[in-house]
Amino acid sequence: MGCKLSTSNSMVRTSEAVRDTASELFCINRNAVDSFIQLKGDIDGELLKLVEDELKITMKTLHRMDNFKCFRIKVRDLVHPFLAAEESSRPLVIIQKVKDFKATGEPDAMSLTLEDYKQDFSRQLLVSSKLRLRKKRLDDMLREVKAWRKAWDIVYSIVKFAVIVLSVVLPVLTAPPAAAAAATGASGVMGLVQPWVDSKWDDYQSSLEAERKLTGKILNKASLTSHGLNYVENLLRPLVAQIATLTDHAEFGIEEDEDAAARMVVERMKRKAAEVMASVESLDEKADRRREELRRTAVTFLQCVTDQVGGFCNGEINIPVGYDN
Repeated sequence: MGCKLSTSNSMVRTSEAVRDTASELFCINRNAVDSFIQLKGDIDGELLKLVEDELKITMKTLHRMDNFKCFRIKVRDLVHPFLAAEESSRPLVIIQKVKDFKATGEPDAMSLTLEDYKQDFSRQLLVSSKLRLRKKRLDDMLREVKAWRKAWDIVYSIVKFAVIVLSVVLPVLTAPPAAAAAATGASGVMGLVQPWVDSKWDDYQSSLEAERKLTGKILNKASLTSHGLNYVENLLRPLVAQIATLTDHAEFGIEEDEDAAARMVVERMKRKAAEVMASVESLDEKADRRREELRRTAVTFLQCVTDQVGGFCNGEINIPVGYDN
């Protein structure tokens, strides 16, 4: 089943981004998504593109936060020997572990991930900016519609009053019967025209108001995602810098197997490792909480742009509380 969009050519389209996101968030088969939800009819081609961009950015962020969690676990394992007393007698082994960790490419990968967050944040700001422009355009259109409708009501009232006056005055002035009949007929026609015109105004204004309301909701969710992306980037940046400093100490520490030199390097690295461990422990709770908030934002965003057309045995989509992979 396709997703009906209010486009000019009334084509039925299906959004792959909506399918992928719904499949993952609602834990349903991707091929069955269209049996449960459809894009709202107020979403046209322009808004659909913004919705897809928003969903892609959000889901990429969630996936990167999964990788970020794995990275924190590896970093915790890396710095633990520096803080364990029993490991202090093996400085060369500890230094080699740090070198091996750097050789895996994990620090470089997280640096690239940080750059990805920056790019996603920039794209997210662009999506939000386009949504604001769209909302402003709809606000302007609504103001124009209301102004034109008010003008129409004034003109209609004046014309109707004139026709009524003519229908009363013409017989008194002994005008030709045809003219009096025409005036009376015009009065009756105008009485029929007004409800029809009002219905057209109502339909157009209601359509604009519904589209404006939907755009406002999408903009609100997009703003929450922007805040989440910025928050995650700010969490990740200090840890990446600390890891880089730690690995640099190991890289430029010693070239020979000298215990004394190795111990000096380890002492410097131990101080940095304590900072890294403190960052990791602080991030564990903050990052996981932010990840869950982003997931919930993605769920509510998807609900905002879709209508439920089917469901499971209880007739409703079962949205999971957690986000388990």
